[in-house]
Amino acid sequence: MHTKTLENTFFPYKIEDASSQHYETIVIGSGMGGGILAATLAEKYKGTDKKVLLVERGGVVFTTHCLNTFGSRTTQNNNIAFEAQNNTKTYNKVKEKVILEDSSEYVGGPIYCLGGKSNVWGLMIRRIDKATLYKYFPQTLADSLVNEYYKKAEKFMTNNKHTPNPSSQNEDEDHLLDTLKKINPTFKWSLIASESNTHQCYRVARGAYSVVDKLMEIAYNPEDNPNLTILLNTKIDRLENSDGRITGAVTYEGFTLKANTYVLCAGVIESAAISLRSKLEPKEYIGKCITEHECYEVGIIAKTHSKDINMKLYAKGKFEDKEPYLLYIYINIQKNEINNYPNFSFGYCTNTELIDTNYVILDEESNNPKVKIQRSLINNNKIDHINKQNSQIIQRISETSNIEFISKDYSVKSPIPLGAYCHEVGTLRIGKVVDENLRSYRQKNLYICDLSVFPVSPPANPSLTLAALALRLGETLASSK
Repeated sequence: MHTKTLENTFFPYKIEDASSQHYETIVIGSGMGGGILAATLAEKYKGTDKKVLLVERGGVVFTTHCLNTFGSRTTQNNNIAFEAQNNTKTYNKVKEKVILEDSSEYVGGPIYCLGGKSNVWGLMIRRIDKATLYKYFPQTLADSLVNEYYKKAEKFMTNNKHTPNPSSQNEDEDHLLDTLKKINPTFKWSLIASESNTHQCYRVARGAYSVVDKLMEIAYNPEDNPNLTILLNTKIDRLENSDGRITGAVTYEGFTLKANTYVLCAGVIESAAISLRSKLEPKEYIGKCITEHECYEVGIIAKTHSKDINMKLYAKGKFEDKEPYLLYIYINIQKNEINNYPNFSFGYCTNTELIDTNYVILDEESNNPKVKIQRSLINNNKIDHINKQNSQIIQRISETSNIEFISKDYSVKSPIPLGAYCHEVGTLRIGKVVDENLRSYRQKNLYICDLSVFPVSPPANPSLTLAALALRLGETLASSK
């Protein structure tokens, strides 16, 4: 007798059933790209006989974003302790190990489950700045993001609650933002991907956005979503191709799944591995250039005797060599409380061009992906710039606000480890493997929609851009004949 679980109750579809059907579209991977794309197509295909199959390698590990399940816990002296569950802690527990070249300095890894890394991501949604976007992305694609799809993605990931000019109900927060704007006039509230029913999408609130919420909603209500089927615990080994077209997606068990159109959304490592096992072309670019931008962090302990301060802010900047970066400031200071962990932190995301000596290949013994990823040479001038700016900000806030900094060292020493932010890109990039519509140059019914298509590791969290690309591709595929 089988135990009744959420997974086998709401996801009963079996691989034997899927292999006997023919679909309009098969989406491989249910993370930020694949989950949004599949849900978009399901909505667009309503009222037609077109069917979508969403194939996920893992099962149901999360039913919502990890921040929605546990809150903060208080200690006996009423100080707020670490959250019982947070992005970084959860990711480090559930990520898969990756086979590495000896010289690689990588701490990341994929998550195989419904929703993928969207269950644990950091919720910061920022557009890629226009200069970077137009320098590295095709103009037609950049135009569509700037003029249409960034706005759609922002609304999509905030339940239509975001506003261009949020205001705080806390005069200390308003004063702090005004102080920072005198240092850098681009400082603003940073948009948070929250589906809260109130205008709280500029703070980390319950309602943190994850693809899995929509996919669970579809699973709970199959009668309202007849055009989408979700197949769990199914690993795709390779894609069969003939005469410039994909003719089937072959599972590790040997079943073949058939569709008119196939979309790889398995992630920067696994999508490359599937492409390599499929011997797709152009082989000189498949799996090449996996890259993650340099990111820097420093956390500080601070206190205030005035009101609580809970802010996530960002500002744009440029180093002396004119390369752009994005600065985040996270503040969560509780009145009259001193904690033993940082509550005021700086984070920097830099722009990093793809590194052609990095790659994903297949391990000869296991045929699983093997990764070589290293960073570009660390520029000490950039670190000096960051530390000078941190010092300037701390000094100005100390002089003009009610915040007192307990920590006295707010300098960064080196970038955070590669893979810690899950921002790896580039293994199936636009302009080499796919065109501006994410369509393969060589296999005309194959599309790719995950971070592997990015032609640069931009100075921003890439999730908003990926969501925008998924919405755009969904509309493109739904309107094609």
